[in-house]
Amino acid sequence: MSMQKTAMLHFGRSGSTVLAKMLETHPAIAWHHEHFTLLEQRDPTAATMSADKMVARIDALVAGAHSNRRLVGYEIKLINFLHNPACTAQQFAQALAAQENPTRVVVLRRRNVLKRILSSFRAMKTGVYHIKSDQDLGETRYSVPLQAFGDPGTGIKPTGIVDLLDKVIAREEATVRNVRNTGLDVQTLTYEDDIENDPVQGYRKMLSFFDLSPQDVQPTLKKTGTALKDEIANYDDLKAALQNTPYAWML
Repeated sequence: MSMQKTAMLHFGRSGSTVLAKMLETHPAIAWHHEHFTLLEQRDPTAATMSADKMVARIDALVAGAHSNRRLVGYEIKLINFLHNPACTAQQFAQALAAQENPTRVVVLRRRNVLKRILSSFRAMKTGVYHIKSDQDLGETRYSVPLQAFGDPGTGIKPTGIVDLLDKVIAREEATVRNVRNTGLDVQTLTYEDDIENDPVQGYRKMLSFFDLSPQDVQPTLKKTGTALKDEIANYDDLKAALQNTPYAWML
């Protein structure tokens, strides 16, 4: 049996890390987390790899995997392509689809894009990106610069909160559509349905997609945020900005 390959394409702050930490404990899986992000941190030239070179890096991971591993997986973010002039997400997906043993792709999204962006903003302000299950959340209050607020997950620059959400959602949807159009086998998970209340549910869905039996596993991380009205100092301004827009529900 040939070794499976899978990529988890996600938009930051969507629950990928809690999933990955469970996946890496599975005896049949070799999980490499955010492989290209970590590679770029060690070698800045890695940020300009062509699709063929990126696929070759994945093939090297597969070749180096222990024989008892049935699947080699890794995470990749849209941002890995946004600053890469040599490869788009679609070109990378096309290169994966052209292989004899194509990669299965899990797309992890967060329907509440506002909370995803705010989670990134809060993490950059506090330096706290993850919290272990046995740690205290702590108290965080911050103000949102409504007219100077961008999204590091999609590279959209500050344009005003409503226009920002319009553009971020459009870019996310275009990315997912382009990946699906390559013919790759794609499964979509959402933070709200599969991670937020019980990450084990998302883990089990992924294992089913991989045709692997799940193990008994518990999440080691918990949510880093609380209700927006409790942590955003200028919440009333944010609420007013989104009132009577399609995004009011995201509050």
